[in-house]
Amino acid sequence: MKKKSVVSTVIQILVWVVVLALVVGGLSFVWNAYADNIKDIFAPEFRVECNGKVFRTYTKNYFAFTTDSEVSFVVHNGGNFHYAILPNVEDEDFVFTVDGVSHLFSDERDLTPAFSITEYDGAIVLDCSVDYSVTNVLSTLWGGKATTDYAGRDFPYKLVFQSEHADTITIYFGNGITLDSTHVFF
Repeated sequence: MKKKSVVSTVIQILVWVVVLALVVGGLSFVWNAYADNIKDIFAPEFRVECNGKVFRTYTKNYFAFTTDSEVSFVVHNGGNFHYAILPNVEDEDFVFTVDGVSHLFSDERDLTPAFSITEYDGAIVLDCSVDYSVTNVLSTLWGGKATTDYAGRDFPYKLVFQSEHADTITIYFGNGITLDSTHVFF
């Protein structure tokens, strides 16, 4: 009799361990798959999502142009957000000319009008089929009169999103490549 009860007890324990492992694994899967949605219920976080990549306020964010014709940046928990495309001159600045007069790239306050962007409720869509080289962007802003021999950084622009609560997400973007500690961007 004792043998049967010991075997029965061991089998019951094993069954409970397997059931517990399945429950923990299932909860872990649900948490990983829907973590941002679950977190939004308790503590909404301002973030921007593009092509499955999530950009946050506390990370250094990069985005390289793709061969897609359009790229959507979906804003989560930003309320009435604002955005602008600005020059990325954190490491270097350069001079361009308009009608023989020199200008600094950093003096350009807003590059947004040179980009083909469509706004939707909670998102913006960037047309990536357009040539956004620094030369073409400056030429567009200055009515075809800007010239530069700029051959610098791979990410010459900053796409800055600001939530209605003044939280800011900056995405450095362009059409080059860069390396960081966890990703290779093409």
